[in-house]
Amino acid sequence: MSMQFGRAYFARRYLELTVNQFEFEPFMIGALFPDIRQLGTISREATHLEGASFRALAEETSSFRAGMLIHNLIDTLRVGYLKEHGVDEVDDMLLATPQKLIEDELVYSHQADWSREIKVLDKVLDNELALVQEATVLLWHRIIQDYFRAGPTPAAFEILGLQLVGSSPKLLANIEQRRLSLGQDRERRALINSFIAEFDRLVVAHG
Repeated sequence: MSMQFGRAYFARRYLELTVNQFEFEPFMIGALFPDIRQLGTISREATHLEGASFRALAEETSSFRAGMLIHNLIDTLRVGYLKEHGVDEVDDMLLATPQKLIEDELVYSHQADWSREIKVLDKVLDNELALVQEATVLLWHRIIQDYFRAGPTPAAFEILGLQLVGSSPKLLANIEQRRLSLGQDRERRALINSFIAEFDRLVVAHG
């Protein structure tokens, strides 16, 4: 799983690089919605659509559902690319999150203005309310907005992380130590940057 800057960046790149009928607002909200499960009120199975592919995206008529599909497709492409280059994804917050924070730092530098992504989260969609209570949706939107306003800093992630299921101050401190160590790995940073470029290439090739 990517972090939220990664979700938003790659979702926006898909819209920019393809001819599509999707509206920015519901598409972006759909791309950011599935990880609401991290608040502990809904299962992953309920928020992550199966069968995510470029073809499924092209055939989708709902902008919100298309956003949910791009969420999963980003995961599939990212995990596959990293595995091809010797980096296995692990389902462990302590081990996986430092890598994702580095990814957010690098993705953040590729886009100058995040105000549009922040603005769309002022709105709650009926699509979200069909799955999760309004109070939870509002909380999730606010968490992401605060993170986007602050940028991918350790302090911003600590505020975000404390509101996620399974986190604790001690765990977040350990994550930060690992992030600092991983951040010095030039090969890992180069690999992340190469995936950012590869994503664009794949979108253009399938768009």
